[in-house]
Amino acid sequence: MLHDDAGNGLALGTSADDPVFLCAVIEDAAGRAIIRNLIDGESEALLLDLLHQRAAARTAAAIPPYRPAPGVEPGP
Repeated sequence: MLHDDAGNGLALGTSADDPVFLCAVIEDAAGRAIIRNLIDGESEALLLDLLHQRAAARTAAAIPPYRPAPGVEPGP
């Protein structure tokens, strides 16, 4: 589970009912699920391929994977 500074969270996992589906859940600070999205194995493979292509393009262009928000100094 990933959380931001406001306490919102994101979790990824497989469905207990059908492990072929990837479940993405976004929760608000109170822990209530506000979005639930299921994608099948084919869609997951496409998404992973696109993410890998993006990472390769960023690496080739020497763009860091994460940038601080405008006006925020990068950490050590």
